[in-house]
Amino acid sequence: MIARVLLEPVFVLHHRPYQNSSLIVDFFSKEQGRITAIARSARGPKSRFKGCLQLFSPLLASWSGRQELMNLNHIEFRGAAYQLNGQGLMCAFYLNELLLRLIPRHDPYPEIFAEYQMALQNFEQSKEIASVLRKFEKHLLEGLGYGLSFNVNEQELYRWLPEQGFVLCQKTENGKEQVFSGRSLLALQAEEWNNPEDLLAAKHLMRLILGRYLGQKPIKSRELFF
Repeated sequence: MIARVLLEPVFVLHHRPYQNSSLIVDFFSKEQGRITAIARSARGPKSRFKGCLQLFSPLLASWSGRQELMNLNHIEFRGAAYQLNGQGLMCAFYLNELLLRLIPRHDPYPEIFAEYQMALQNFEQSKEIASVLRKFEKHLLEGLGYGLSFNVNEQELYRWLPEQGFVLCQKTENGKEQVFSGRSLLALQAEEWNNPEDLLAAKHLMRLILGRYLGQKPIKSRELFF
C-alpha cells in the first residue's frame, strides 16, 4: 500500500546530493516524525523545488511511497524563514543534528516539533541562548521517554548514573563536572537559572545524558562551537 501525506508541516534537517540532479532530504514533520525523501531533479535549473528546501524555514510538504525512502511531491513555505546568524545559527545546526540522531523515522513527536520551532524563534531573537538549549535538550529527553526524576535535596550532591538516575554522592575530589548539587538539579527541573553555575551544571548534565543515547559518534556541530 502506497502511503500519501499531503501538506504536512515540516522543517528540513539535512539534505545531500543523490544521483545526477536529485537530493535526499531529511525532514522533521509534525505528525509523521522524521521522514527521508527523494526530491527528484531538485538541483536542476528548472526544478519545482528550487529555493524551497531551506533549513530553518517553516514548510508544508507532500510525499508518497511505500518504503523508508519516500518521494517528495510538493513543498511550499508556510511562513518566513528564521533569520539566524552567529551563535544562534550554530545552535540551530546542533538541534538538527540531535533530531537526526535521536528521532526514529515515522514516529510522531508533535511536542518536540513545537519545542524545536520555539527554539528557532528564540535563537532568531537572541533570547538567552544557553537557557534555550538546555530547555530543548530537557524536553527532547522527556519527549523520547528519557525524562529525569528530580527526587533530590537542595543541600546534597549527586551523580547521574544510567538506569539509576541521580545517586547521592559523598566524594567530590574527582570528576567534578559529573557531580551536581541538588540546587542545580532543581533549577533545571524548574527551568529557571538565576545562578550561572547552575546553568553551567545543566550543560554538563545534558551532555552526559545525551552522550548515553548518542553513542560513540561525536556531534559535529558541538565540535565546531560548544
